[in-house]
Amino acid sequence: MSTAEHVIERPSNNPASTHPLGLIQILIKPVEFFSSLRVNRKLGMNILLILAIYGVVSFFLAKYMMQSSEITSILSPELQNGSTYNILYIGTTLLSVVQFIFNVLITTVIFKVILMFSKVGVSFKGLYHIVFIAQVPIIIGKIINLLFIEQGTMDTPVTSLGFTIQNIIESNLIVNLLTNFEIFNLWSLFLIGLGVSVCVGVSRKKSYILVFTTWGIFITLSSIIVTLVN
Repeated sequence: MSTAEHVIERPSNNPASTHPLGLIQILIKPVEFFSSLRVNRKLGMNILLILAIYGVVSFFLAKYMMQSSEITSILSPELQNGSTYNILYIGTTLLSVVQFIFNVLITTVIFKVILMFSKVGVSFKGLYHIVFIAQVPIIIGKIINLLFIEQGTMDTPVTSLGFTIQNIIESNLIVNLLTNFEIFNLWSLFLIGLGVSVCVGVSRKKSYILVFTTWGIFITLSSIIVTLVN
């Protein structure tokens, strides 16, 4: 086992990574949380708690989308009732949760490849835990944007630079690019970089450079593609 992959084996006196209150600690004392994760190497009930919270947010988002679109109107008259709508809401919510898990998985794979080529040794499971817990700020951002959904925050989050300048700058490429500069997304990236540094033992400078450089390349390419498609 390399130095970068070394994990302390002694039990933790403060298993914050598995305690539900750890979701608060990851926001206010992230170093302590990741120090606990380094030792315990598991998230416990926090995984289910994060999925549950994301599911609730997705349910209300699905409900708004269904009610504000023509999806329900294409149903036959006998199916246009509360029971059918609830089935659609729940089905959409479950798909959103599955997509959430898949997105975390893909993000983990991307960072795993980058770290591997940078000669930073980290297990896939350990990195997955880091990326997964780093979704907490993103979920908070979704809750905030849900409150302002009438202002079109589904496409352009109110907490992003894109929302601020969309009525000032006409360039779709710049708006799409700045939409990715969203405070909670940046917070999540900060936690991923910090988590890799604390749990793996690599310097924070190197960890942040790898994480934010990868993100910068990704958002640039995605913004160009979205602009060309639209």
